Amino acid sequence: MGPLDIAKIEANRALLRQGREEYVTLVTHAGGLTGLQAVPCSWFDAGKVPAGVMDRVGYVSRQPWDALVLFQEAQTWSAVLMYICRTPVATSEGVAAANDRLYTVLQRLRMGIGVTSGTAEPPDKGDRWVVLLRRLRYEI
Repeated sequence: MGPLDIAKIEANRALLRQGREEYVTLVTHAGGLTGLQAVPCSWFDAGKVPAGVMDRVGYVSRQPWDALVLFQEAQTWSAVLMYICRTPVATSEGVAAANDRLYTVLQRLRMGIGVTSGTAEPPDKGDRWVVLLRRLRYEI
């Protein structure tokens, strides 16, 4: 793959992100302190099929996650990340008001152009983060 191919892929990704980007709040908690940070991402909801619904041949049709979220490569992650709240308001009031849109992180993967191993360790050179989320169905 040459440099022109990579530039074309990046241009297509930029077009896909247009109009899809939204801000979410990362919620961290450690040592009795809660941290909130609003960051941009591209959000994709999984199907709204309840757990346990099967298709004709008996396979469970629900994904193990409720949302797939893309973050840019510059995003840094805290080791104590607890939740992602689908609200652009990075305040405790904003998170409390949006607790029906609160998600826990199932998995963070570094992906994209470059050398990747599928983990979040420094050798990865992917150009974006793919984060799988499970929606919390109760109040915190």
